[in-house]
Amino acid sequence: MTDLAATRTSWTQADFEAMCWHDCTIHGLRFDQDGEYQSDLVLDLDYITEWLETPSGSYEFRVAPAQLRFQNVDSLQIRVGLKFKQAAEISEIIRTSSHWLIKLHASPGQDDGVIEFDATGYVQELLRPPILVTRQSLTWSERK
Repeated sequence: MTDLAATRTSWTQADFEAMCWHDCTIHGLRFDQDGEYQSDLVLDLDYITEWLETPSGSYEFRVAPAQLRFQNVDSLQIRVGLKFKQAAEISEIIRTSSHWLIKLHASPGQDDGVIEFDATGYVQELLRPPILVTRQSLTWSERK
């Protein structure tokens, strides 16, 4: 994965093909309404901007807290089964025209979690610069 945040801190649906959310941790989600008919789905996540292989073959990651806002969401369905203390991690995000499917990693013996909806697009913004860590997510103190 390339270092997407080296010069940028925000992206839109025009950047979809260049982006990857695999193994990004979701810390929360909310619904923002602007008026009666518009509702955005906002994911609070740790975005992995770069995967770096070390000489020993292990990995380090550049990770930043981010906000992923899907705009004008409709037909939302959420099917998630998480075990106690299991992080909600994205497996992949799939887009078909205006239809979006966010697949979440599942525990062994469970079906993948799914967040599915229609949206006109998205904006993702980093809330802080990425930092180098040995795991794919940040602690609460690292997110501040």
